Amino acid sequence: MGKRLRTVAPHGEKMIEMTVRFWTNNISKKSGCIVQKECWDSGVVYMHENSSHGIASSNPIQFHSMLDLPAKIEQLLTRRKVKLHPGRRSKKYIKV
Repeated sequence: MGKRLRTVAPHGEKMIEMTVRFWTNNISKKSGCIVQKECWDSGVVYMHENSSHGIASSNPIQFHSMLDLPAKIEQLLTRRKVKLHPGRRSKKYIKV
């Protein structure tokens, strides 16, 4: 395993942040309007820039259903070379 770079991060840059956005276009039959609290089960996921973690802004990745979303989140993490550490719950079923 390679040497890991440790750095002091200012407040607000200690977490890695992703956003999931859902499409809302063409749900309302009236042009230019939305239907409150309704969206399609598709949209985009993207990672926010974070210089402390060496993460540059990235293009959004589209997902086409809720079942597609975990794979697209994994794809985004992999593209940005983010490594996940198993938490307490995951360690119950993952051999480390």
